[in-house]
Amino acid sequence: MDKIEEIHSNLIASKSTLRRAAAKLIGKNEIAELGEPLWNAYQNEIKNPKAWETQVEMIKSLGLIRFKESKEAFYKICKENKEHDMVTSSAVKAYVRIARANIQDVNPILDLLSFGKFEVVSSAFEVLGEDKMMPPSKEILFFLDYVSKSTIVSEKGYTDFRVGLVCACAGWKGIPEVSVFLNECIKEEDSFFVKVASNALKGKYTAIS
Repeated sequence: MDKIEEIHSNLIASKSTLRRAAAKLIGKNEIAELGEPLWNAYQNEIKNPKAWETQVEMIKSLGLIRFKESKEAFYKICKENKEHDMVTSSAVKAYVRIARANIQDVNPILDLLSFGKFEVVSSAFEVLGEDKMMPPSKEILFFLDYVSKSTIVSEKGYTDFRVGLVCACAGWKGIPEVSVFLNECIKEEDSFFVKVASNALKGKYTAIS
């Protein structure tokens, strides 16, 4: 049995640890040919609400291989807008990766911001930083304006909802408003948030998840 066959087989194994590991390998190695089996495995996994950890890994990988057939299902999860929910967070990121046309296209994120609460918004911003997205200046200025007017409150025990946006700023040089924003961010009390902002000012991305 070769490696691909082994991963395929483990997707339907009785042990959740094997299914979860197989799903993770598909995303890590971008094994697009296993998209359909992974999607089928996910359909079985969602029948058990307690299996959320495996669902999360499957959703992440479906997003990383940009499995188009999963887009609408993940968007539906985004619309449910559940708070502090890992399935929602992973679905947001997967949806953005599948729906965008390229690394400059932030239209899926703009849509999510139009209705999202903390989990949806923070996860959408995380994709910006994790994938080092490079949107046009107009959209960058929109994001800065959005967070300046947002009523979302960063809750104790949770990472600041803006951290992904701050991380992404590392690649957005030459825009004065970005520098102003980052210089305000380094005045915050959250040490990790300040670290991300400080690195961004130096043009360095930070691992945020």
